[in-house]
Formats: sequence, structure tokens, C-alpha cells
Amino acid sequence: MDFWATTCLPCLIAMPYSKQLKIDYENKNIEMIYISLDKDRDKWMNSEANQKVIPFENSYILDTRGNNAMIDKFNIQSIPRYMLFDENGRLLQNDSYGPKTKEIREIFDKYIPT
Repeated sequence: MDFWATTCLPCLIAMPYSKQLKIDYENKNIEMIYISLDKDRDKWMNSEANQKVIPFENSYILDTRGNNAMIDKFNIQSIPRYMLFDENGRLLQNDSYGPKTKEIREIFDKYIPT
């Protein structure tokens, strides 16, 4: 799970690596989920549609106006933020490696059945 926003430069820099990771693990039993913390829905939509930052599949915008249970539960205080869950939805890593790192591929290879 990738928490990000269109106003976050480190998030946008990481997106091509995230996209490549998605392509590299396309035929594996893994889902990439993108959660935008943008406050402006139109900006978020235009970022995805026009810049092709990430695909629309498994991409959501989280309403961050006021309190949000998901942000509170996972203590999201900064972005980008990456989290890993197993196939049963159990949290494996609350603050995981980013898509550019070799460590994330090692973790994927460890947990994803071949």
C-alpha cells in the first residue's frame, strides 16, 4: 500500500519505480494499492490521467478533511509511506521500503509464492 499525494515531490519521484515494480510483478499474486492524500480530487484525477503517474486500477483518494480512521489507525504522519500486508490482510511492515530499493524486491520474492 502506497500513501502519496500529487503535491509530494518524493512521492512523484518514486512513482516510475512503483510502476516498474508493478510491471515486474504483474503475473505474481500481488496487488499494489495507491492511496492519495490529496485534498483536491480534480488535481488528483488530472495527475493520474494526464501524467500517467499510476494506473487507475487500485488507486483511491482518501478524504483527509477532518479526522480519518485509516490515517489514525496506521499513524500516517508523512508521505510517501509504504506498507506491506500478507494475503490475509495482516500487516507485515508498517513502514516498508520504497519501490526504488532492492530490499522491497527481496521482501516480495520472500513472501510471494513462485
